[in-house]
This record gives sequence, structure tokens and C-alpha cells, in this order.
Amino acid sequence: MNRNIKLLLIAAMVLTLSAAFGCKHSGTAVSSEGHVINANIVAPSDLSEGETEQLKVTVTNRGFNKLSAFVMDVEMPTELIVISQTQSPGVEWTERVTAGGQKAYRYTVNEISVGSKAEVNYHVRAAFGARNETGDLKVTAWSEQLPGDRLIETKRIRLRR
Repeated sequence: MNRNIKLLLIAAMVLTLSAAFGCKHSGTAVSSEGHVINANIVAPSDLSEGETEQLKVTVTNRGFNKLSAFVMDVEMPTELIVISQTQSPGVEWTERVTAGGQKAYRYTVNEISVGSKAEVNYHVRAAFGARNETGDLKVTAWSEQLPGDRLIETKRIRLRR
């Protein structure tokens, strides 16, 4: 048998076994229905006080079935002031403030097709005050189709001196 075919069959078996049991790990969830969902935060590792920068939050579907009725919460730490935000088509949002004063954004996505993504871009300004790093920039995503409770990804940004 051709080596490439063997590798393809092994990869398909691993994916099938992972999907059969459903798992989530480090921003990735695999379901028994053929969803391979990844939540990712693209942000700089450090910022200077007052510096502005772009942040990107994406949820991608790398499986072989579309994902329906998907919800994504983004909690922005108080050290990052959101100047503006834009989201990809088909993503609807509402804003709220948590008890700790953090801004939280809830996004609903009707569907993420295979090979596509839901994306939110933020333009932020760093306001560290007396802190050396931000609190958690946290993405929590869930759907009835995902295994387990929730898919969570977090990131912190340090003060550049």
C-alpha cells in the first residue's frame, strides 16, 4: 500500500477515535458529530503603557460537519480599553459589564461551515496603571453540539518597559 494512503488512513482513524469519545484540550474541542472546533486569541505578548494594538479572537471549524447555534463570550480585562471592535458577517454581539468591572461581549453565530471561522477584531489601548500584566483575556465558547461544558482559551499581556 502506498505510504501516503497509510498515513491518511492512520490520521482518519485517530480523528474518528477522538471524535467518538469527544474531547477538549487547549482551545480545541472534538465531537462525535465530526466537529473539530478551535478557539484562538491572537494578541501581543507585551504592550507599553498607552500603546494601541489589534487583538483577534477566532473560532474555526476544521471538522467535516457544520456547527450550528454557537455562542462565544469574550471577557476583556480592565487594563485593555476597547477603542473599536468589528466582527465577521453572521456574528451578532451584545455588550455587558461584569460584577468585577470587566467588559464582556457575547457573540452568537447561527452557523460555522466546515473550513470557515467566526472572527472578532478589537482595537485596544493598554492602561496598566500599577499592574505588570493584564488580567485574563478570556474566550468561552459553547454549543449543544460540543462535548463537555465549555471551550475556554485565555491569554495575558505583560507591560513592556
